[in-house]
Amino acid sequence: QYVTYDTPPSPAHLKNAARAFAGFGKALSTANLSLHPTIEGFHDTPQRFQKMEAAWKAAPQDRQSVADYYAIRHAGSGFPEFGLDGLLAPHVPQAVSHNDTKLNNCLVREGSQEVICVIDLDTVMEGSWLLDFGDLCRTAICSSPEDTDELDSITVDLDRFRALVEGYAEVLGDSISQAEKERMVYSVFLLTYELALRFFTDHLQEDKYFGASFPEHNLVRARSQLTLALQVLNQREAMEKIVAESFP
Repeated sequence: QYVTYDTPPSPAHLKNAARAFAGFGKALSTANLSLHPTIEGFHDTPQRFQKMEAAWKAAPQDRQSVADYYAIRHAGSGFPEFGLDGLLAPHVPQAVSHNDTKLNNCLVREGSQEVICVIDLDTVMEGSWLLDFGDLCRTAICSSPEDTDELDSITVDLDRFRALVEGYAEVLGDSISQAEKERMVYSVFLLTYELALRFFTDHLQEDKYFGASFPEHNLVRARSQLTLALQVLNQREAMEKIVAESFP
């Protein structure tokens, strides 16, 4: 018997989820990389940025929120030393990655904290474990819903972040490169920023990809993810200290 969780019952559940996703990547670290990309350019953030720009130019006027457009454009320079392509080859080693590391993609043994396995493998393709780490953190370090319009409620839970980092550290240990270690917090920012781009692009394109449950739903989602990305920037020093303590 198993259960899944959309939100973590405890930091221990998060740590075990991190260990499971890290173990998935480690087990496939030497696999043949000639995998057909499930979604071409899925985590090509520079390409996502260009698609947003093109969508902005073609969008109906009633979809063009100027303040949001410039806020999203400006936030892209949050890690100037890495830009928007810092997780692509040749900057970090490429390997098989899961690419949908939500907490509810872990099956947990009922009545325990043990992760039985990870599921939802339709996005498995070439990438980096940092993509998985960054996306898992994005979904787990904030207790507010992904589409909240209460932006003041969006914060980075450092205890949750520590649990995720420690889970990855237990599995990967000293096997990661210095370049990868330096990009761990950056990966959280980048994956969150990338989703903000995608939501805003979909808003501009009249909700054709994600759909919408109410007017401006994807604009609300974009603002929420952008706010979380900016919170990661605000907490960068504290988050990098946690990484340094976990990966000495």
